Amino acid sequence: MRLKNRVNIFVALFFVILSLSLVSAVYGSVTGNIVGNVSFSVAQINEINVTNETLVVPSTGAGGAGAVMIDSFDVSKRLVSLVLTQGIGDSVYFNLTNKINSELELNLNLTGLDGLSVLFDKSVLLVARDNKEVKLDFFAPTTIKPGVYVGKLIIDGEGVRKSINLVVEVKERNALFDIKIDLFDKYKAIFAGEKVYSRIDLSNIGLRGQPVDVALRIYILDFDKNVVYESKEEMIAVSNDMSINRSIIVPFDLISGDYVLLVRISYENAVAESFDTFSVINGWGGRFFEIGFWVLVVVLLIVTIYILVKRRNKFDEGKGNYESVDRIVSL
Repeated sequence: MRLKNRVNIFVALFFVILSLSLVSAVYGSVTGNIVGNVSFSVAQINEINVTNETLVVPSTGAGGAGAVMIDSFDVSKRLVSLVLTQGIGDSVYFNLTNKINSELELNLNLTGLDGLSVLFDKSVLLVARDNKEVKLDFFAPTTIKPGVYVGKLIIDGEGVRKSINLVVEVKERNALFDIKIDLFDKYKAIFAGEKVYSRIDLSNIGLRGQPVDVALRIYILDFDKNVVYESKEEMIAVSNDMSINRSIIVPFDLISGDYVLLVRISYENAVAESFDTFSVINGWGGRFFEIGFWVLVVVLLIVTIYILVKRRNKFDEGKGNYESVDRIVSL
């Protein structure tokens, strides 16, 4: 009987382990994302605002209340990422497509890249089912501070808003440090409260071969330019090239959406930054429900094990009493 009890326990434990494995499988979901990095030698604070969104803008006209907005247009690009050296420019083209059977006017508004980009087409008129190519010019003046500059091109039309994320890296010709951060692929899409792991590559360019102490910090920013996480400062000696792995726990209260993981090193008046992006695929509410669900499953399994063992013990005790009575009667 003891052997059967052990078998029951092992079977129940198997189901507990299986349940936990399912949780791990869910957390292992991955998705592609963008990666950017920067090297520069002037201390600065950069605005990070990388996102892609489609919003429905409520109508304020007569009869607009409760109206259902139609996704009336498409944008061919979701992200524009450029690397420019001071004094160098470049141009990017994208297409706007009218998806409805009537004329459509789209208004374009460029934000966050003052002095780096120029948009000549502030408004685009499209006939039914038409598309048009739009040009976006970029130029990095020689006087601009090196670093990562982020903005958005917002496109509005027929109550629908879409955006193109703009990331421009301006490089200095004689950078003192270079840094790059990469999230491991399995952490590109995560749950709030999960631990994420990244690799950080550091390079001492200006003082090659000489150990230099740099201060390193890691941040998480949302796309309203809020810092939602900031690590403690860490001092690292960098002589040539080195790579380190770091992990952080994403705040539990983050809502679903895209975020920026930013690393910054500083040495005297020199600063270098790099970033990667990730998505929280289930905000705190959904994560709380999921964790609660699996905790309930595990608790129920444990209770089931307990009840089975108790019943088996009572059965064995009862059978033992019957055997004792039979022996007394036989005597």
